[in-house]
Order: sequence, then structure tokens, then C-alpha cells
Amino acid sequence: MTEPPAAAAAAAASGGGGQPGASAAFKNIRAFGRNEPGQFKMTETIFGWRRAGAEKHVHTYKPNEVEKVEIMRTSRDSWQLKLSMTTGDVNRFDGFKESDAEKLANHFREYFKIDPKIVRIGTRGWHWGNYTFEGKNFIFDVDGKPAFDLHAADMAQVTNPSKNDIAIEFHQDDSRDQLDDQLLEVRFYIPPRAIEAAGEARDIATELRNVLVEKAGVSTTGLQPVASLADVPFLVPRGKYDIDLFKTSMKLHGKSFDYTVRYKTINRFFLLPRADGIHVAVIIALDVPMRQGQTRYPFVVMNFPSDHTITLDVNLTDEELNSDRFAKQKLEANMTGRMYDVLTRLVKGLTEKPAIMPSQKFKSAISDTSCIACSNKAAAGHLYPLQRGFIFIPKPVIYIRYEDVLSVEFSRTVGSQTKYFEFKVYVKGGDEHLFSSVDRHEYTALVAFIQNEAKLNIKNLQQTKESKAKDNADVFAGDLPSDEDDDEDYEDMDDEDSEDEEYADEDDDDDDDEERPKKKHKSSGGDDKKEKKKKDKKEKKKKHKDKHKDKEKKDKKKTRESQDQDEEMREEDD
Repeated sequence: MTEPPAAAAAAAASGGGGQPGASAAFKNIRAFGRNEPGQFKMTETIFGWRRAGAEKHVHTYKPNEVEKVEIMRTSRDSWQLKLSMTTGDVNRFDGFKESDAEKLANHFREYFKIDPKIVRIGTRGWHWGNYTFEGKNFIFDVDGKPAFDLHAADMAQVTNPSKNDIAIEFHQDDSRDQLDDQLLEVRFYIPPRAIEAAGEARDIATELRNVLVEKAGVSTTGLQPVASLADVPFLVPRGKYDIDLFKTSMKLHGKSFDYTVRYKTINRFFLLPRADGIHVAVIIALDVPMRQGQTRYPFVVMNFPSDHTITLDVNLTDEELNSDRFAKQKLEANMTGRMYDVLTRLVKGLTEKPAIMPSQKFKSAISDTSCIACSNKAAAGHLYPLQRGFIFIPKPVIYIRYEDVLSVEFSRTVGSQTKYFEFKVYVKGGDEHLFSSVDRHEYTALVAFIQNEAKLNIKNLQQTKESKAKDNADVFAGDLPSDEDDDEDYEDMDDEDSEDEEYADEDDDDDDDEERPKKKHKSSGGDDKKEKKKKDKKEKKKKHKDKHKDKEKKDKKKTRESQDQDEEMREEDD
């Protein structure tokens, strides 16, 4: 498929460029497996398709670009034109009528000197058959007739989920309408048998997988990687993978699954020291997520030991190493260094993407790191304030750009009293992200960073300003908003005192409670009910102390009487 010059495109779209009777036009034709209708036109020297309502969306072809033409009936009243191009691509146009099929065949024969082949589709309904290859096209035959075909260029991954199964996953086109159906995966079962060849048994399932992998270009067959790393620990997807870095893509080879990451699908690249101080995380954000079945991986997370060193050979020529693209990353033919650093420099050079690191203007109040420990739902992890956004790792990875944030809000974690607080981020579109179980000591530094560096709007800004003037311990005693009333929390705790509670000091004065400073509350207005409750509580404590003292006096009196009786009895015995 080629994009023609403007003049050729206009000629094909308008039907001009040929003599009267040499052009033909067909409406309501769908192309490239999509549902958008368009117009298919042919002249003496060129033919093409234009999407309806898009003057500039024109695809044109010349006869010398076409290797084979097939016309087939795909439904009761619909025919398909299939073009096998010299480049190995396959283009399909659907929606032709039966009368159109004859016009198409005659036009190709007369003007393009190509004899179309009329193909009958296998419609027996069997789910078994044989497979063949035509170039990079995988064809599944039923009863000796083609049932469907799959082009290797559309395959994103080929795996063996089990010994006798082959799963083919396809690239997902995010530019299509969300209501359109897309083929995402096809699975084949191959009976367990082996073929003896040259004295060796060949497993058919493995052999077919290898052929598909080679034709789809999702392996290293026939290509030499720029560099290879073995047994790299991954957190997402979990496991150890071998990494092969090529000039246009990255291949991940695991024990069960293989993945391909094309550099053009990488939109961000992060290098984050972990909070434990002994690991470094490398995160790759993808425009087109990797897929394994129904699981999507929009982020790839690698976890390197910070002190692990390697020696790596880089397969680049001296001219390439000295180019601006690789020279600034200080790449050499033989590199020695920490594993994460070597990989980072290679990926930066191959993708031409900068590595995003934590902001140096934020430091944790608990540890000398640039992140804070917190939780997202049930997942524990760390939140990194960056120069242009927040990122939460390891799983799920959440990246929030500051420009997408509407506001943030702080609140105390319900039931945690003053030890932890919650940090909620409201983003455009109505979504929100809640990070809980944040230690109270991180509060001051986080608020300062959000106000001074991130420049974000804080919803409860008034309470935040008031809390900044107080000691950090007092901040959470009454300034942060809570889902429950703070005064009620403290009063409920006091009411749970047991009636049998022992008081160590017998000389406690009842007036001590009245001399103690009253606790400050957020509410400035008086509450008669609360005041009455406090008075009742004090009266209750006073009565309890009086009762306790009376009991002690009675016990002492009984003890003295008992001692006197014992002395009298001893005197009588004497």
C-alpha cells in the first residue's frame, strides 16, 4: 500500500485519468477490515479507494504493485476483492455486488493485464482442516477450500499456552471506533503427533509456532540484536525475561511467553530508586499495551539490584557509536557497569526518550528517599513526586500528570487517629486516585511540594494553612478534616473507662480534673450537649474516686481491727 502523489490521488478519486468507458466506480465499499464505507474507483492506469467524507484519505495502487488478485464471495450478497501486493502486504475491499465482481474481473484483465482468480470459500462449517503459507499469509483450509487467512504482519505474539495449543494474538488498533469489533486472538489445537525426519522427531506445534514467529517478526530470527541481557527480573509482567534490544524494537523472552515492544509505542521511560535502597526500578510506559490473553500491560516494570554489574557487547558500528544519537549516551562497543545503568543508556539511545527521575526538591521525612510509602486500594507501594507528575509503583502502576489534576485533598484515615492520613487526587474526566496509609510525618513536606513545585490546587487549603503553623503532631490532632467528628472520637474513648479501674495515687485531689487545661476543638461555637456530657463525665470520675477512697478506708479499718483481735488472743494465750 502506497500513498500516491496528489495528482494521482485526485485522478483516482475523481475517476479521471482515462478515456470514456475506461473508469469504473463502486460505492459503499469497506476497506482494510474496517466498517467505514468509501468509494472504490479504477481508471486505465491506476485504481484506489477513498473513505466517504474524507477527501484526503485516499489509497491508490498501480498495477505493477499487485502480485495477485482474488475475487471471492463472502456472504449471500457481498463479494470481496483481495489484493496480494509485491511488498507482501494483503489488502481487502468488501461490499461488492455480484454484478460488480464481473466488472472488476474484466477491468483487471483488459487494462491491468492481470487475470483475477475466482475463489470459493470453504463453508462446510468444520472446525478442523489444514494450513498452508503464501508468503507471510497463513491460510486455513477446510475441505480443500480456504476458510480464512491471517497475515503475519498483524500478529503481535505467538505462544504455546499448552503443549498442543498455539495462541496467536493480534495488534490492537486504538484508532478504530470503540464500537467496532476487532479480532484479538485465535487459538489452534494440533493433535499430539511427531513427524520423523532425518532421524529426528519434530513436534508440529512447536514447529508451526517457530514458523509463525519468524514470519511475524516477533523473534530474533535473521536479525542480530544490538545487545542482549539475560534473566532480568520483572515485576510487571512478573517473572524473569531475557531482553534482546534491536534498532526498532525490544524482545522479551520468558519461560512461557514472549513479548515485543516497538520503540515507537514507548511514550515515557522512568528510572526510580526503590525505597529499600538496594533496588532500582526501570518503568516503560506504552501507548499500545502488551497483551497476554485478556490481561493488558500498559507499563513494563523491571526491578534491578542496584549493585549488580555486568559486561555487555554492543553490536553497533563505530560510525553509529559516534553518531549524535548514541554518543551522548556514552555507548561503547564493550560496556561495563551496573545493570540498570547500562540498560538505561541503551534504551535512551535506541528510543531517543529521556529517562524521567524523581524530583530532587522532594525528600521523605522518614527516609532519605524521594518517595513516600502508601497504599492504593489493597496494594501497598510507593508514590514518587516527579517534576511533571506523580507515579505509584510497583503494581498497579499509576501515572498522573500535573496538568491533568483538578485538585488534591488531605484527610485523616478513618479509625487511625493521628498516625496516618489519606491523599486524594482528582483528575479531569471525573476520575480520582486515593493514596492511603501515608505516615503523618510526610504531611508537611508533601504539602510544601504540592504548593511550591507542583502548583496544584488543594481542596482543603484553609485547614492546610492553619496546620502549617502548628507542630506536626498537633496537625493531625484537629486540623485535618475527618469523616467523623474529632471531639466525639475522644469522648467515646473516655466513656469506655472501666468502673473497676485502679488509681495508683491515693492522694489525687478531685479538683485536679478542673485544673487541667481544656482540650481545644475545631468548633468555635459552644455545644450545650457536649458540655453537659463533659460535666457528667467529671462527676462520674469524682464519684468513682470517692467510692474508691471509702473502700480503702473500710479495708484499712478492718485490717486494724483484725490486728487488734490477734494481739488480744496472743495476750490471753500468754
